[in-house]
Amino acid sequence: MLFEQSNRFLQKVRISGGGRCNVTHACFEPQRLAQHYPRGRNPLRAAFHRWQPKDTMRWFAERGVELKTEPDGRMFPTSDSSETIIDCFLSEAQRQRIALQTRCALQHCEPLPEQAGWQLHFDNPAFALVKARKLCLAVGSLKSNNLQRQLEALGHTIAPLAPSLFAVNCSDRRLSGLAGVAVENVSVGLADSKRRYQGPLLITHRGLSGPAVLRLSAWEARVFAERNYHTSIAVNWLPQQSSASLEAWFEQQRIENGNKAIHNTPPSPLPKRLWQKLCATANCGDARPWNQLTKAMARQLMETLVSSQFSISGKTTNKDEFVTCGGVALKDVDFRTMESKITPNLYFAGECLDIDGITGGFNFQAAWTTASIAAKNIAESTAQVLNPQL
Repeated sequence: MLFEQSNRFLQKVRISGGGRCNVTHACFEPQRLAQHYPRGRNPLRAAFHRWQPKDTMRWFAERGVELKTEPDGRMFPTSDSSETIIDCFLSEAQRQRIALQTRCALQHCEPLPEQAGWQLHFDNPAFALVKARKLCLAVGSLKSNNLQRQLEALGHTIAPLAPSLFAVNCSDRRLSGLAGVAVENVSVGLADSKRRYQGPLLITHRGLSGPAVLRLSAWEARVFAERNYHTSIAVNWLPQQSSASLEAWFEQQRIENGNKAIHNTPPSPLPKRLWQKLCATANCGDARPWNQLTKAMARQLMETLVSSQFSISGKTTNKDEFVTCGGVALKDVDFRTMESKITPNLYFAGECLDIDGITGGFNFQAAWTTASIAAKNIAESTAQVLNPQL
């Protein structure tokens, strides 16, 4: 039996990928796949040998749902509708005669003596007390429920919870009037760190977003939290260019476009409006031509291109991506079965574990993997209890 505290199952699936549902990612080598997880990559590497994106694709295909791969590796149903995935899950549950109960929030769980199972208390009077042989918690973030204290009382360690996959707020004249402008590939990182994360960047009304910023927020989630989301980040607008190649490009412009205004001739692939803002920062945003670019201006323009620093003054949760890092400590869980090493007959799956991935279908894949392993072990061990001769 599945219990859901809200009035509908699979709400997170429904809004994933802008309503299209980013089911998984086309990365089929477990070791490489595990590298997309800021937390949990070591135990997941072994878990992905048991269930990985190829298995997810096959599972859906066997139930009539085909997935497609986009150029960046993200995988969606060919229908481009999350309802396809939801209907598949609900139909499979019905076919397997799994009872689905909504509006049932778990208030308290306590193990029965002699490892006989669990006694569960729900807030729905119809299910105020339920006894179960096995309990699997797939509750999403522990931040939004009351289970953290109960799990700690059972002896589990809970890694500190913090948001991941968020946009950053930034009020800066260089970004003024540029909301909606996107750059196809930048490199971003904390200003006082050497770690950098690449990908598309989107300028918003509030600051900066896009895959590059979401990756930064995922890998540096705890640092952002420790600094209360007030810190500085550095942006390299042209990470594919070296300093030497940029200097060569400057010289080429002096020779070939000497009489053209600097701010009207942006390097590819920078949007012209952004280039003009960056030129103004380097004091060459007027009608100054390339043949009047001084060495001092060239140095300042170079620094602006490769290391623009921005002061961050908060975070904004992306409407489609919301993940919490932290949760049940991985040392407390046997990833061969997803059963607790502390409390028998207790299993975990998904985000309630101290596992989170970057954007791109990786968080759903971790959920499918841990859920599959837990379900198989629960089924096998329960069958053994009911029929020891199996």
